[in-house]
Order: sequence, then structure tokens, then C-alpha cells
Amino acid sequence: MKLQLHRVQIISAVFIIVSVSSAAYITVASINYLSFFPSLAELNSRIAKIAFIQGSNGGNLSATVTVDNPTDYSGFTVSDISLKLYFEHTNASMMNQTLFRDQPLFGYQQLNSDLGPRSKMVSNVYFSLNSQQLASLSDFNRTYYGQIFVHASLIVDIFTFLYSATGYTTLDIIQELPLL
Repeated sequence: MKLQLHRVQIISAVFIIVSVSSAAYITVASINYLSFFPSLAELNSRIAKIAFIQGSNGGNLSATVTVDNPTDYSGFTVSDISLKLYFEHTNASMMNQTLFRDQPLFGYQQLNSDLGPRSKMVSNVYFSLNSQQLASLSDFNRTYYGQIFVHASLIVDIFTFLYSATGYTTLDIIQELPLL
């Protein structure tokens, strides 16, 4: 009889532990869910820098992009980053000299990286330049070195639990910054 009473106590204790654990999990998940929409509005993305590096075998164009989640929400995934760029020099007579304005350079980086709570993700997007684009950019950089601004259109696709209903959530910015 004592052995049976002991089993009942063990089963009761296990049931209580499982119940409390489940309630705690549901509470944490609910709090996270309730912070989804306010958190979505606080996501930030920006281009930290764009650099043109000329080497012995040509040149390389890279952009450093940051995506920031300043909130406590967990559940964002950065799916991919795409960038369109063109270059501009404005001289003293306010005449704009542009390069690739009609056909911007395009860069793409697939990531599928989790963006946790209170975290920042940094990624480099590299641009494949054909020989003609490389020659044009090299000449433009040589002519207007230190006075070139990059006009960039950045799109960051964010994957959330709403993907099946709404697709990706996009962070869309247009930014102007100097070419380094």
C-alpha cells in the first residue's frame, strides 16, 4: 500500500512540474507574440559604407550593410539583402556627372540569418563588375576621387511567422553616402 501511495505522489509531482513548465512556456511565447508588431516598426537597416578597392587584378566594390533589432522580440530572420547603386559627382557649377544612373549596379546577398533580440547583423554585399563597368568606375573614381557620392537603394527581406499569409516583410531605404 505504501508503494502505491508513493507512485501517486510521484505522478502528481511530475504532473505539477509539466503543468507549471507549460504555463511558463505559453506565457513567454505570448509576451513575445504581443511584442511582434511594435518590434517590426523598430527594425532598422542602413548602409554603413561603400568602398571601391582597386587591386592589381582589377577592382572590387563592396557595401557593408547593418540590420538592427533594438527590441526584445525573437523570431526575425534576415532572408536576403539587395542593393542598387549609382554614382554622382556635383561640381561647383552644379552640373551633375553620374555613372550607372540609368542602369544601376546590382548586388545581392542571401543570408537566412536569425536576428535575435537586441542584436545587430552586419553583412558585406559584393558587386560583380564586368570589364566595362570596372573601367568606367575606375575612370570616374580617378577623375573625381574623394568627391563621389553613391546613391543606394537598399531592400532587406525579413522572414516572420506571417510569411505564409503576407510574404516577406521588407525594409526599404534610399541612402546617399560618400564612396570610400
